[in-house]
Amino acid sequence: MRSILPRAVALLPAASSAGTTLDAIRSRGAVVCGIANNHPAMFIPDSQGRWTGFHVEICRAFAVSLFNDSDKVRFVPVTSQQR
Repeated sequence: MRSILPRAVALLPAASSAGTTLDAIRSRGAVVCGIANNHPAMFIPDSQGRWTGFHVEICRAFAVSLFNDSDKVRFVPVTSQQR
């Protein structure tokens, strides 16, 4: 049986840098998600202009986990080149 310890230890530096990324998001006060208008199943505005779709729900889930508020999300339109 192979040990997974060397792989787990290799992940430690990445885990420590994740803390600074989360701190930056928290200090910004919102999760920022890039969206495009050409993927309706992933993100599309409803009749009231509120974004819906699979990726939108993932962004809102991150906002709930960080801020306990699904509305702490800012959606920014991006092109495929910007992504």
